[in-house]
Amino acid sequence: MSPPRASEEERQWFAELLQRHFVDGRLDSDELDARLEKVFAARTLEELYATIADLPHLPAIVSSSMHARDRTERRSLSVIAGRVLAWWRHRRK
Repeated sequence: MSPPRASEEERQWFAELLQRHFVDGRLDSDELDARLEKVFAARTLEELYATIADLPHLPAIVSSSMHARDRTERRSLSVIAGRVLAWWRHRRK
């Protein structure tokens, strides 16, 4: 089974997550740039999760592009992301 494909919205979510880690001091500007390049070139969710694998989990981040959407839609993205992360971690073992 091939890994799930990444959407533009998911790429944006990962970019915002990396920016938050940069602001919190976990990444320097060179690391941020390198990871953002990988995020926007990613074709699968597995490639996206690889960009944050060594960073600690942060509380849910509500994307500025998602403010206009209702809570149900945001929750479903979180559920999907959680399932993909579990799948990705299982594959790495």
